[in-house]
Amino acid sequence: MKTILQTFQLVAEIEGITITKLESIIGASKGVLSKAILKEKDIQSKWLLKLVENYPDYDPSWLLTGIGEPFSQKKQYDSVEDHSETLPTSPPVKDLRAGEVSIISNPQTLIQNSEWYNEATAVYRYTGGSMHEYSNDCVLFLKEVEDLNIIFWGSNYLIETTEGRIVRRLQKGDSPRNVLGVSSSEDSDVKGRIINETIIIPKKSINKLFLVLGSLKREFNP
Repeated sequence: MKTILQTFQLVAEIEGITITKLESIIGASKGVLSKAILKEKDIQSKWLLKLVENYPDYDPSWLLTGIGEPFSQKKQYDSVEDHSETLPTSPPVKDLRAGEVSIISNPQTLIQNSEWYNEATAVYRYTGGSMHEYSNDCVLFLKEVEDLNIIFWGSNYLIETTEGRIVRRLQKGDSPRNVLGVSSSEDSDVKGRIINETIIIPKKSINKLFLVLGSLKREFNP
């Protein structure tokens, strides 16, 4: 059985919020939970009841005892079905054409473990061999970058320019006006030349930039 404090920590983790935010939601003063967690001290049971009141989607038994699953099984299966008409629609993965970026508004409709990709704003069916970590014909989950000055160097991006779309690991260029698109593939042609060489990409040529959050691939096709 988990402790009351562990319950609060788990709910905050599932909801993707901080303990401070959770304190605000249940009406507790700032520090009530965080200080108790830091000092490993117990808290008043009334805050647990407030948690139950503010999160009706959670199984009360799980919140109070830690036994079972956070959400009832019926809730897990019925939530999408009961509210499907009100959810924004997203393109099914199977309908994505290779090399096409499809904007999505609801990642939950694409994969069950959608908490991995809650920030996704688009999906892309990847083909090619420039990035060895992605299998051919897998689906990439993307988050559009609004500010080209904020780039996580060494991370993988889909870069859309006037010349087309490519997936590369981005590194700093020799000028603030450029970035380097690095391939993780070391494949070479018959003469030993690297097929996917590092390319210089002027920032002004970038129409859209997407951070790759992760990938989804099918292992078997019957």
